[in-house]
This record gives sequence, structure tokens and C-alpha cells, in this order.
Amino acid sequence: MTIITPMLFRSFNPPLLGCVLWAMFTYLGSGASAQNAISSDEAKIVKRSEVASVLAREGDLDQAEKEYRAMIVDAESKLGSDKPTTVNLRISLAVILRVKGKYEEAAKESRDLMRVVVRLVGPEHGATILVWSNLARSLEGAGKFKEAGSIYDAILRVLNRAKGPEHPDTLKILASQASLLLAEGKDKDADSELRRILPLMEKSLGKDHASTLAATATLAKCAMKQGRTSEAETLLKRAIEGAQKTLGAKHPETASYEALLKEWHH
Repeated sequence: MTIITPMLFRSFNPPLLGCVLWAMFTYLGSGASAQNAISSDEAKIVKRSEVASVLAREGDLDQAEKEYRAMIVDAESKLGSDKPTTVNLRISLAVILRVKGKYEEAAKESRDLMRVVVRLVGPEHGATILVWSNLARSLEGAGKFKEAGSIYDAILRVLNRAKGPEHPDTLKILASQASLLLAEGKDKDADSELRRILPLMEKSLGKDHASTLAATATLAKCAMKQGRTSEAETLLKRAIEGAQKTLGAKHPETASYEALLKEWHH
């Protein structure tokens, strides 16, 4: 079966805004080009999704949500609810809902999506891991820490078996799990785990990769909670510098790091 799955995210674990929407689709399947594999209706929807993803990257999440909801209705009508492009749009919407703080709705949508993506591409596929991770982060945002932790554990069992303990995808989920520990008030445990995995992320992903920067920002929070103010500011400034370089000055993730630093200075 030909599947077009979204490369929707530069990272699994930014501390505030979560996965970053990215306007690119990767073709998996028979080897034909993605453009030849889709209808004109589908191509138009994919083109519209690129515009919506730009809105999301630039922080206009209200308009992005509106656009994705409209496209989903259109895609379900013209393509079908199980068409990969339709599923891609739903994944994007689920992430936006979480980023906007609509955690319960994001969790519900992610649960529904899990059943679809597992059937389409299996439990170990990147799209499945993305949806699963979004579910965990939505539950974390809703304060359901125990359930979120159980999901992270389940994801890690799959990734450790399928890709190994030091694979970039595994490290991203470990960083998300550390963020959960911090949210639970276990700042020392989070600090210890981030110091262990951050050098591995820098080696495998690069120091300026969005996931590495997010882990750096989370470590900065750990340091601040433990009273290491100078270290915390140094780490956060490193995350800001990298985000400006990699994501751009207007990106919501860059803005979130800058807002946090400003908050610390007041």
C-alpha cells in the first residue's frame, strides 16, 4: 500500500510549543513519485497545507487551526477519511490543538489517530510514534502525568527494540520524558537524565537541532529550579541563539525561549 506520511515535526519535545509543524511530505511505498501518486484534488489540498503550516510556524495558530479544520472537511469529502493526506491533516490539527492548550481535545484526536495510523503503517512507523508522542504530551499538559508517563514508557519499549537506545528518535522521547519529570516536580531526576542524553543528542542530531535546543531549554529550567541561576541563563541563551539560527527569529519556539528568559529577569 502506498503511504504518504508527514514530516510534520522538527522535534518531538520542545518544552512549551511541542512538535514543530513542517511543510513537507515524504513518500513511502512503491517507488513512484508522490506527485504522480495523488489526484488533482489531493495535490490542491497538500498545497493548501503548506500555507497552513507556514501560519503555524509563524505563530498564527488560530488561523492555522481554522485552515486545517476546513481542509480536513474537504479531504474527508473528496478523498476519504482513511486517505493518508487526510490523516496527515488530522495529525497537524492534533499538534496545533495541544500547542494551543486544548489538551483534552488534542488527546482525544490523538487516540483516534493512533488506531488509524497503526492500521495504515504499523506500530513502529515514524508517523505512529509522532501521534503517540503527541498523545503523551497532551496528557501531560492536562495534568495526567501518570498516564503520560506510561505512554512514554510504551513508546520507549518500541523504539529501543526497533531502533536502539541511542537512536535520535529514542533520544527525543527520552527528552520528552525528562520534561515530564520536571513537570512532576522531579527536577533532580530530570536534570540527571538530560545531562546524560544531551551529549548524545548533540552528537547524533547536532547542537542546533530543534530537539537538542528543546532539551537544552528544559535543562535550563531544571537548573533554575535548583537555584543555579547563572547556569540556567547560559543554557537558555544557548537555546535562544540556536533557535534564532535554526528556526528563525519569528518562530514560536524562539519566542517561547525569549519570553522565558525575560520572565527570569523580572
